[in-house]
Amino acid sequence: MTYTVDVDRTRDRSRQGELDALELMNSIDGIDAAILSAVERRTELARVLNAAEAGAGPSDSQRREEDVIAHFASLGQAGQSLGKLLIRLARADR
Repeated sequence: MTYTVDVDRTRDRSRQGELDALELMNSIDGIDAAILSAVERRTELARVLNAAEAGAGPSDSQRREEDVIAHFASLGQAGQSLGKLLIRLARADR
């Protein structure tokens, strides 16, 4: 499922009073569902990669994890924490 929102259009409509709180909450709910789906898929792929690397000897997984954290750090400290959480999800037992 792909969920896209034209943020500028939404912001403009909100300023014009065209969007009510319910519409905004529904949009946020849709985005949350898309995020959850993407995180589940990312976790699944990372676990497959981790399993493949475990049997293949040395890898640059540490460097990759640092890159992930740095990428999410563009969102600030909370983003950095999000990157670390995504890595932990891939390592966690279900």
